[in-house]
Amino acid sequence: MIGRTRRLLYSLSRWPQVNRKTAENQPDSRRLPRQARALEKVELILEASRRILERHGLEGFTTNHVAELAGVSVGSLYQYFPNKERILDELARRELAALAAGIMGALTGRPPETPGERIRAVIHAAVSAYGGRTGAHKALMHYLMTRGGGSPLPALRGSVMSHLVTHGLVDHHQQLRKLDEAEVFVLAHAVGGVLRALLEDPGALAPGRRESIEEALVQLVLAYYRLSATPTG
Repeated sequence: MIGRTRRLLYSLSRWPQVNRKTAENQPDSRRLPRQARALEKVELILEASRRILERHGLEGFTTNHVAELAGVSVGSLYQYFPNKERILDELARRELAALAAGIMGALTGRPPETPGERIRAVIHAAVSAYGGRTGAHKALMHYLMTRGGGSPLPALRGSVMSHLVTHGLVDHHQQLRKLDEAEVFVLAHAVGGVLRALLEDPGALAPGRRESIEEALVQLVLAYYRLSATPTG
């Protein structure tokens, strides 16, 4: 499983370059940021972008605004990012790599000490990502979900589902039961529907409500495992 996790993180590190289909979206080889000064300028652009997303969301995100806030010319910005989508792609890639590390780490980390601990860790990592730690984070998750072809979200979901089919969900020194592919599909998309709703309902993150939603999702997953393990007939 460690190998699969590393492969997933590697694919995320290369996205979106590996999925580019048109020449206009290919990386600009003229100014790849190898030198320290160039790297610093790229980070200034990305930090300005985060601040704009935090304050104005995707609707107020423009390259002119980013360049102004970063203190660089628009022409200089375009030497590193040919359009605003490339900036969003890079920010989203970083966010998604952190999400993948959190979820896969929760799935494959040390054995839990209390019942439901591993499930709770996975749900917490997912809710933290989809619910959004900040307005910028929330905007980037929304961008990933509404982006055209090539989004890496399905790869992350596929890795989680593959792990559950192959290994089940070991929790508190016991195997709750391996789910088959159909059961994992239903469970993953049931939880995913709640996570997507977090992007659309700001009230879901009100004090106390987020914790209640996390706990409800934990109980949903536990109940699904237990119910599916109950003999029928």
